[in-house]
Order: sequence, then structure tokens, then C-alpha cells
Amino acid sequence: MATESMEHSRSTPSEGLADEVVWVTSPARRQPGLAIVVLLVLIAIGVLVALIAGDWIWGALGVVFLFATLSRFYLPSRLSISTRGIRAEFPLRTRRADWNQIKWIRHDDRGALVRLRSRSLLRSSEFTMLFSDHPHEAIDALKRFAPAELLRASSDQESS
Repeated sequence: MATESMEHSRSTPSEGLADEVVWVTSPARRQPGLAIVVLLVLIAIGVLVALIAGDWIWGALGVVFLFATLSRFYLPSRLSISTRGIRAEFPLRTRRADWNQIKWIRHDDRGALVRLRSRSLLRSSEFTMLFSDHPHEAIDALKRFAPAELLRASSDQESS
């Protein structure tokens, strides 16, 4: 497997070796105006919570909690598709799924929804992958590595 990736601000997928495609995505870098607006809303909510609660600590905790829920928007995620499966390193957790653990993958030109076969109380049964600025390379990697029966474009009709 490739250990290197082109992790620069353009978030371009790179083909290190023939058995893995790796890229980094950060939506806030791609949409700085939206990132600023959302941050201002978070701060306003924090001030409001602090005023209602009567203590600034509650407002600060509220902002930290809300920022953590938006961590995939603000902080970079590293994604890879390989012969073994998919690895998504998000800011607060890493998801790894071998091809035999995946029920299906729906994709469009912006990203993919990956549904896993197993479900548990502590792990969600699906996760999303953003394709960043170069969706064609990511979709080509999915087509190259994923078993054909797993992969469907979002326009395909099938109930889960």
C-alpha cells in the first residue's frame, strides 16, 4: 500500500502505487465564506447560551460541543481507497471497511455514502466520503477497486 499522499490544500487524489488512491479533503478550505458565517453563528450561540445560563463557561462549552459536531467541515479528513477496502480518517475517528464488510456504495460527483453490513449500538452502519476537487479520480478508484455489485451511482433506483 502507498504510504505517501499529496496532502496539499487543493486536496487532489494521488495514485501512489497501483493498489491505493489517497486524498485529503477540507470543506472549510474550499468554502471559506461559509466557514466564517458558521463560525460567527457558533459564537453567537455561545454568547446566547452564556447570557441565558448566567455563566460564560456554559457558552464556551456549547461552542466547543458545536465545533466538535462540525469537525469534519473545519478539519481535514484523509481518505483512501485500496484493493483491501476504504479507510476514512476523520478528525475525531477513523473508519475502516474491507470490501466484504460493505453492503453498498452510492455516489455522485461530490461524494459517496458507504453502507456497512454489520450494525452495532456503538458504531453507525454508514459513513460519507467527500471527493473534494477531483471527483473523477475518486470515482475511478471506486470502480477499479470495489466489487461491481457494491457500486451504484446515486441516480440508480434500488431500495436498501
